[in-house]
Amino acid sequence: LIESLNKSGDMTEAGREQENQIHMLLGKSCSNLGMFDESVSHYFSIIQQPPGRFTIEAYSYLGYVFLLMRQIEKSRNCNYQALKLLSESDSVLAKKPSSVVYNNVAGYYYNQSQLDSALYYLSMSIDYYDYAENIASKSYNYHNMAIIYQKMGEVEMAENYLYKAIETSNHEPYQ
Repeated sequence: LIESLNKSGDMTEAGREQENQIHMLLGKSCSNLGMFDESVSHYFSIIQQPPGRFTIEAYSYLGYVFLLMRQIEKSRNCNYQALKLLSESDSVLAKKPSSVVYNNVAGYYYNQSQLDSALYYLSMSIDYYDYAENIASKSYNYHNMAIIYQKMGEVEMAENYLYKAIETSNHEPYQ
């Protein structure tokens, strides 16, 4: 698909956006298959271009892939870049991946055993899932918060968030 776009010469803004969307999908697919180097290559294809609709999300997923690869410093740098670009953007399109960015940053902090920071970014992620109306991910994040509270020894809070996860998953469209 990307080669056909390049051959067609359609490298207008719309053509670049379509190419970046393909790179995002391929990057996610490659990381899900454990093909991390290929995934990194797809995300780099996006961030090496002028900033656009997928730049923030590409940095965030790149941070996640580097975390999976145990390249912690690179993960941190990509997550911080995603947060920086997100804070500088006033675009509505930038708000859509906010939940993903905050979720991936939370994963970084969890991996570093900075549980308070992980909880903070998970709660930020949940706020943006309300915006994006992504109920499945919101329920998943409540579950992650329950795990963190349990790890911190706060059993009552863990139970509360586990119940929130169950309650949220009982919401449409799961019924």
